[in-house]
Amino acid sequence: MFTAHESTHRFGGGLLGEGFINFGVVEWNLTRHWYHVLVKQGQKESAWTKVMMLGSVAELEQLMSPDSGFELLDVQLMAPPWMNGTEAWSLERIVSLTVGHDEKGMQVILHGTEGRAVYSDSPGRVIDTNSVRGFRKLDLATASNSTV
Repeated sequence: MFTAHESTHRFGGGLLGEGFINFGVVEWNLTRHWYHVLVKQGQKESAWTKVMMLGSVAELEQLMSPDSGFELLDVQLMAPPWMNGTEAWSLERIVSLTVGHDEKGMQVILHGTEGRAVYSDSPGRVIDTNSVRGFRKLDLATASNSTV
């Protein structure tokens, strides 16, 4: 979850419409991944792009829904060091996202990157892909879901 301290509140939220509040700084207090998503909203000449920061696959799936009013343009994974195997956070375009459950019923997310790496959201666990059940593959190219 992203948080913002009230001291970073910026005026002018009315410019974006009812229900929006502007902040100069937001924080991500977890050491888990999040998604940096580029979407298009609106039609033809009145369309504009937005960058959204999402904290879960469920939020990404909701954004990908045909009823959301958004066209998915790009999805990048902001991966912590324990996930990407380096000493720093990395931002990488993902081309595939697979969600399932392991033998204990815990959710497993596999992120396929443009550079052909595959990152799991399960720190320190070896994933036996033969034991994973109920996999869903999200089609990031066409913003539609399919069950595998």
